[in-house]
Amino acid sequence: MMPITRIILFCDCHNFGFLVSELGDALFGFMDDFYRRCGECIASRGGRIIKYLGDSILAAFPEDAADRTVAAAVCARAEYAALIEALGTEVESDLEVGISLGPVQEGVVGHESLRAFDVLGECVNQAAMIGHHRGIAVTEPLRSRLSAAYETRPLQTLSLKGAAEPVSVWEVVSAHE
Repeated sequence: MMPITRIILFCDCHNFGFLVSELGDALFGFMDDFYRRCGECIASRGGRIIKYLGDSILAAFPEDAADRTVAAAVCARAEYAALIEALGTEVESDLEVGISLGPVQEGVVGHESLRAFDVLGECVNQAAMIGHHRGIAVTEPLRSRLSAAYETRPLQTLSLKGAAEPVSVWEVVSAHE
C-alpha cells in the first residue's frame, strides 16, 4: 500500500473523566452532541472523520487543506465550549487539538466483526501526542502551509515516542478570517 500525504486532526476533551462522573445518565446525549457538532465542523470543511475514540475524534483532510483544517479546529473548540457552557458544570474542560501533516497509509483493517477504514502513520501519532496541548497545536510542516489568516507562536520542540527526530510544535493563537 502506497503512502499518501494527509493532514491529520486529533481532538480530545480535557478533563473528560471528571465530566463522566458529573454527567451520569446524560453521558450518551452529551457525547452524541459532541460528535455531531464537532463532526459538522470537520465534514463541512472537507475533512473525513476516521473514528471516535471515547472522548476523542480522529479526522483526515486533503494535504492542501491546511487553513480549512485549522478552521475546523477553531469551530470544534467553539462548539465544545458551547456544550460545556450549556452543561453549567464546574469542571474545567475544553477541546485540545493536534494537527499534523505527513504520509499515511489508508485502508480497511480489523477483525471480521468490525472492519473499518483507518489511517496509520507517524503523523497520526504526532497529532495525537501534540493534541494534549490546551488549545490548537500544529507541527511545523502544517504551520508552514497556513495562510496569514492564522497567527502562531512556537511551543517547545518535543521528542515524541517512536519519532526519529524531535518535532517542532506551534500553537495557533488567533484566526483572522
